[in-house]
Amino acid sequence: MDMTRVTAECRLPLPAVDVWERVGGFADVGAWHPGVQETTLEDGYRVRRNRLTAGGESVERLLDRDNQRRRYAYELLAGPLPATSIGTLRVDEGPGGDSIVRWAIELPSSSATGSDAGALEADTRRFLQEGLDALVRYVGEGIEST
Repeated sequence: MDMTRVTAECRLPLPAVDVWERVGGFADVGAWHPGVQETTLEDGYRVRRNRLTAGGESVERLLDRDNQRRRYAYELLAGPLPATSIGTLRVDEGPGGDSIVRWAIELPSSSATGSDAGALEADTRRFLQEGLDALVRYVGEGIEST
């Protein structure tokens, strides 16, 4: 299946291990993303249900979590994005002891066409970036957001 990758990242002036401690839990997104009103975990902490600020909810299943590499991957089961969308959140070491948080979502290319596909990508990018902008405020003063 062809996928379209949408990404966002931010840089924080903190060690990656410290940032991961604040954002690496599967339910932590509910604490820092302004678009997520509440997050609950189900099925032995492998499924998260996000009540969205704009209404509705998303349901996501944890696929992989690697604390050593400071990353996790999840798939969307239900919500505003097409099912089978895959997300990854990771915290990498940056230059000079900083950290870089990278969030990506892969959307099935066949889920929308034409202007609908462009709108879906733009909405997804906006959701990711709004989250990372808020994460900068949540974790500490960020030095750069791209």
